[in-house]
Amino acid sequence: MRELLLIALLLAGTSAARAQEPCRVDLGRGWTMGSGQGRIVMKNTGVGCTAVLESVPDIAIPVEDIRLVLRPQHGVVTLAPPRFTYTPNPGFTGSDNFGLAARGLSRDGRPLILRGDVTVEVR
Repeated sequence: MRELLLIALLLAGTSAARAQEPCRVDLGRGWTMGSGQGRIVMKNTGVGCTAVLESVPDIAIPVEDIRLVLRPQHGVVTLAPPRFTYTPNPGFTGSDNFGLAARGLSRDGRPLILRGDVTVEVR
């Protein structure tokens, strides 16, 4: 589906990140229509969960720009396009959410805007 975004997970290069259960990211559908709904499930080990936005079939890979449009209340989102990393506050467990917008090009060169919200479950 055109709105389906695939995520390639990147784990930080620390031994702590390798020892933990990897975070899971699913950005779901609806991003090209402005209503994307994503989900991250992770443990709070002090290591953030990093993902790279990649998309199929109509959006150029990777997206050119990512903006934070809604800040999380219980953590920090770091942007390094095409990557984003969510890191929960120390000791936090529970739910958090944030919003992202991204720009990219379709395979035929048309500009595209992606927008969605990401719910985070920190265990």
